[in-house]
Amino acid sequence: MLRRPTAPMHSTMGGLHEKIRSCHNTLRNRHSTPAACSGSLDQVGECLAFHNDRRSLNVEHFLSTFDYVVDSIVVRLEERRTHTQVLLSIIKLCYVCSLFCGELFRPIADRIVVHVILVCSHVDARVATKAKECLTTFTETVSYDLRLIVQAADNLSSDEDLIQYCTTFVGQIPIILETWDTQEYKDIDLFPLIANCLVNDHPHIRKVGYAPLAMLYEYQRTQHDESSLVHAYLEQFSKQTVDEIFREVPSSSLAQAIRPLVRRPSHYFPAMKKQMQSPVLSRRLQFSSVSPSPSYQDLRHRRQNLYDDDVPRSAFKKRPSHTSHRRSPYVATAYRRSHGRTTSLVQRILAWVWFWIVVLLAAFGFMSLLWFIWTTYA
Repeated sequence: MLRRPTAPMHSTMGGLHEKIRSCHNTLRNRHSTPAACSGSLDQVGECLAFHNDRRSLNVEHFLSTFDYVVDSIVVRLEERRTHTQVLLSIIKLCYVCSLFCGELFRPIADRIVVHVILVCSHVDARVATKAKECLTTFTETVSYDLRLIVQAADNLSSDEDLIQYCTTFVGQIPIILETWDTQEYKDIDLFPLIANCLVNDHPHIRKVGYAPLAMLYEYQRTQHDESSLVHAYLEQFSKQTVDEIFREVPSSSLAQAIRPLVRRPSHYFPAMKKQMQSPVLSRRLQFSSVSPSPSYQDLRHRRQNLYDDDVPRSAFKKRPSHTSHRRSPYVATAYRRSHGRTTSLVQRILAWVWFWIVVLLAAFGFMSLLWFIWTTYA
């Protein structure tokens, strides 16, 4: 009876785990050659693709084992002296993992996405191209913490690195606004990243920011009062920026909203700025209110009620009889507490204790003085 041939080593998940452990040991060994490191990374990617094609990939089991390699990968991405061949293999492996694992790859993507963005400006065209492809795959199939992206941009010291970083990432903003859950970017201000492109001196860099800017405005108009939002945007835009908006995104909601405003003779274009303030943080948008501002009579009436609650009753002045607009006891108590006129029960007890101690000491001192005088002159 003939024996069945054994399956290749990478045909089982155990074989994939063995390759991950081997890759982990190779990357940790500082004496490993770039070819050995690159080869071990490529083997993990090939084995992962094999199991995905055979529909035998257990993603959760794979990621639990792949965690051993993540630290070594992050270290290699942080080092500026990492060999180009190793860097390319790392980016390829991250691309394959994000493509096959999907949203479950999110914790690992959070750790490496900033490094991938930085690698997108690598001098080697192969590495830069693959890194951009990897970043797009992260955005489309996984997701990542946008707070990390914004914080990393603030920590960049070089203006050149900042421009390259922003130019690379803002291309992902339309995908994020179209496909991601709103909660992922609701409280994240992405405008500064776009503004870094818009204020640049080079037209090809400014051009990158207009499509993301139009998409960001499209989202923000659903969250804020559109009239105030448009004016907040126009306060930041020079004439050059407005002209380029009309040229690059003429059919966008942003272009249609600002077009009638800039055609007014009274409109004033600000000078070209090196920095732009986020429109959602401007005073115009923050202090725009749906309710009208209180009139002078309302403010005077509130001030009079404030005095009525705090001033003691006078025998010579009759208190006003109206009570319809007076503040509630809770509001009056809160006001007195804010001015230090309401104390706690413990403070009241301590005050009374100190009061009687002082009274008794004063009485004892006075009696002692009388006794001294009596005994001296009697």
